[in-house]
Amino acid sequence: MAAGVPVVSSRAASLPEVLGEVGVGVEPDDTAGWVSEIAALLDDPARRVRLSEEGVVQARRFTWARTGEATAAAYEEFCTERYFRGSGWHGAYGKQQRE
Repeated sequence: MAAGVPVVSSRAASLPEVLGEVGVGVEPDDTAGWVSEIAALLDDPARRVRLSEEGVVQARRFTWARTGEATAAAYEEFCTERYFRGSGWHGAYGKQQRE
């Protein structure tokens, strides 16, 4: 997608989220579906161009910087006192201490 190439991908795991509406998803074990979708793209230049252009925009949503920011935010939320308050979990390394 980031290279401006239309994408035909599996619908497994998180790939549908990455594809959004600008890629073609196929069930992983649907061989005929894969053949059909790839052939359809080869036969439709206008669709290839549209998916290529929209795919570049979609791919920009997924960067290492955003991944790092989201990961840091998740750790920060997890590690705040608010999270632990009343849970019985305190101290280093998540060791439960009795109060």
